[in-house]
This record gives sequence, structure tokens and C-alpha cells, in this order.
Amino acid sequence: MIVKVGTRGEVTLADLHDVRHLSCRTHLDAAGTDAALRAAGAGWCVSGDHVWLNQNWLHGLSTEPQWAPSVAGMVEVAQRHGWWNEAARAVRAHIGTD
Repeated sequence: MIVKVGTRGEVTLADLHDVRHLSCRTHLDAAGTDAALRAAGAGWCVSGDHVWLNQNWLHGLSTEPQWAPSVAGMVEVAQRHGWWNEAARAVRAHIGTD
């Protein structure tokens, strides 16, 4: 799944069902990316390298029956690799540029 942050701060998704490859793509700086993610309720950016995506936001992306188990699996992998923020209930994702 790719979370895309556009030049005007819009947050869109690509490859929603590819939960094995979570990343964020943006043309904005860290502050702009942070503002866009927060405005969308998606998460936040604390550096130019990574964003944190809210588990609740991820759950809300689809109502398909298999979606909740997919998000749960994503969280399990994130926990094993140190990409999980328990206090914030968020998954870390790498930032790249398009």
C-alpha cells in the first residue's frame, strides 16, 4: 500500500491491498507532509524519512471482510520489526518521492 501526499496536501492511496509493502510517497517537505497527514487523520511525520500511520485510520480504509485481518497482520509484522508505536497505536512507514 502506498499513501500518497500530493503537492496540495491531498492524501490518496495506491495498491490498497498490498499490505506487505507499506510506504508513503510525497513531494512535500516533512512539515508539509505532517500537516497533510494530520489533516486527513492518517497519521504524522516526524522526520523526512518516516511517517507514522494510525491503526484506526488504516482499519477504516476498507469495509471488506478480509481487510481487518490484513491490517492485523501488518501490525504484527510492524511489532516484530520495531515499526510499531504502542502508545500511539501507529505503524511506521518509509517516505519516498515519486
